[in-house]
Amino acid sequence: SLAAVIICAVIYMIEYEVVKLMWKSSKKDLIPMFATFFLCLVIGVEYGILVGVGINLMFLLYPSARPTIHVEKCQ
Repeated sequence: SLAAVIICAVIYMIEYEVVKLMWKSSKKDLIPMFATFFLCLVIGVEYGILVGVGINLMFLLYPSARPTIHVEKCQ
């Protein structure tokens, strides 16, 4: 019953407009958000947030690890 009280208290704090703005700007940003949300429901809050942070770090660090290199020939 405590979980139901917490859900009823927090349900109005969810900002759906943020999801709409993220959908319009960059759909790739929604992947860590939804992964964190669903993993928090399935495996627990602590591990869900840890996995969400890991996914977000992968999205941030992957372009840095694979830079595009352009080589120009000097004459």
